[in-house]
Amino acid sequence: MNEPKEVNVEKAYQLLQQKSHILVDVREMHEWLEGRAQGAIHLPKSKLNQLESDRLPDKDQGILTICGGGVRSMHVAELLMEHGFKDVMSVAGGLRAWKAAKLPTED
Repeated sequence: MNEPKEVNVEKAYQLLQQKSHILVDVREMHEWLEGRAQGAIHLPKSKLNQLESDRLPDKDQGILTICGGGVRSMHVAELLMEHGFKDVMSVAGGLRAWKAAKLPTED
């Protein structure tokens, strides 16, 4: 079984611009409400038992997971791969790195 890769925020943003991947924010609701990367889909780590959510794409769609600092997103990326998602990567440094790189966010 392959393990998910980590990508830096610049590469993640590039993949999103190419529309080859979607961004899944795995932080909890109170964190999500404080702001997020532009265009992210919210799927909190605590709700991952709902993997058949209509918010997730087919298993061939590229997925980038993001959290606050990069730890939870790697756990979620591993879980998604265990459930058959093929192209899953975790955003290194999470939203903190995203903001530090001055990439687009929304409230």
